[in-house]
Amino acid sequence: MLPLCTLAAALVFGQLFRRLGARFRPFGGQKSHAPLQFLAASDAQNAEISSILLPCTGRYDQPAQALKWLAILAARLPKQVMFLVESASDPALGHIFQFLVGIGLEATCEIQRCGGQNCDQNGQLLSEGENWPFPASTVQIVISGTSYDKSQKIHGLLAALPLAGGVNLVVLDDDVLVQAQLLPNLVNSLKQSDITTGYSVEYPINNRNYWSLMICAYRAINLISFSGPQPPFLWGGMFAITRAKFDEFEVEKLYQDHCYSEDMSLSFLARQRGLSIGTNSGLLASNQVADVSFMQYANYTKRQLYVLTMYTNKAHFIQNTLMLMGIALGGLFVNCILGFAVFQVCSVELLYQHYYMVIYIVCIFWVGKSVNVAISGCLAQLGQSVELGDFRMGLAMVAHLALLPVFVLQVVCTRRIQWGRSIFERRDGRVFRVFKDLSE
Repeated sequence: MLPLCTLAAALVFGQLFRRLGARFRPFGGQKSHAPLQFLAASDAQNAEISSILLPCTGRYDQPAQALKWLAILAARLPKQVMFLVESASDPALGHIFQFLVGIGLEATCEIQRCGGQNCDQNGQLLSEGENWPFPASTVQIVISGTSYDKSQKIHGLLAALPLAGGVNLVVLDDDVLVQAQLLPNLVNSLKQSDITTGYSVEYPINNRNYWSLMICAYRAINLISFSGPQPPFLWGGMFAITRAKFDEFEVEKLYQDHCYSEDMSLSFLARQRGLSIGTNSGLLASNQVADVSFMQYANYTKRQLYVLTMYTNKAHFIQNTLMLMGIALGGLFVNCILGFAVFQVCSVELLYQHYYMVIYIVCIFWVGKSVNVAISGCLAQLGQSVELGDFRMGLAMVAHLALLPVFVLQVVCTRRIQWGRSIFERRDGRVFRVFKDLSE
């Protein structure tokens, strides 16, 4: 009975990814219900200005990161690009100046004071040089200072708001590689939805590093939520909202209240206040996952789950608790299957003669193949390709699901989480930074 249940579960799970091909155009299927609305070059000068907020931190691979920043500046829409860094000692600041000067921006700056809480922020307004190739774009660097009562990313976003003069606010992670029409599409889609969001397809640099494959497996599961025109939540790495809606629904106040997750908090507010969240098949980006160790993979996964331990009120607490319980139960189901499978296989003297082994291998291969179909289809739509082993991806997915209950237990029982060089502590659904070592 167990092998048949395992086979049925694997078929259903794999089919979730394969059905994306018929519902989400990047996977090679039919068009999304929401039509693409690109901003033509002839209309770019008459379009509304958008403020693009780019939180940046740490050290980068300069050539690879320069391509990502260049793609943002090259997007054909009027924009105010704002690089958000924590302090003048952040290595990211040097990378940003090196990039901007390299493409024709003068390094001389006019220093402005900008409002904020708990620290003084400097907004560095950069002036364009004669060789500046993006006349529809202006660039600013906002030094936000260190946050002790919210995530550093949210602190940077709040510090940039007084200087953000755009009609639309766009938030992008620094590791996302956007396509030429993605940003115009993201902004123009605000005509159909109150909030628009996209998602990033993760693929490993080295497909033989199992821990990076397990991160890709985690991200692939979340991709299912973005297969339709109205996802249940937005992704913090890429979303847009009009400044009018941002102010009307007091998103700034929400973020100031010891907020840790900009995306889940805003998603919950959207459901509470009736705001629509929209996406379409053109709002897809890509990102490479570098080789990581087990500890890096574990910390990454726990950081994602830690978001669900935060809440703003009782309803938010119930929602996040149910999501954590669902994740844990799903992982326990996989562990039960693995436990019985090991028992059954070990109790057979001639493994190759037993159909149990064949069924389990087929299930792992099917799941891995289905995930690879989804990832490869997305990347093909973006003009990229990747070779991922079906059996390796299947093993990575099963291993990730099996470890989830352990990670859920850790984040529930432990109040603290490490993010880079910082340690955050959870207190009654709010977050506080308790440690920061700038010497590392």
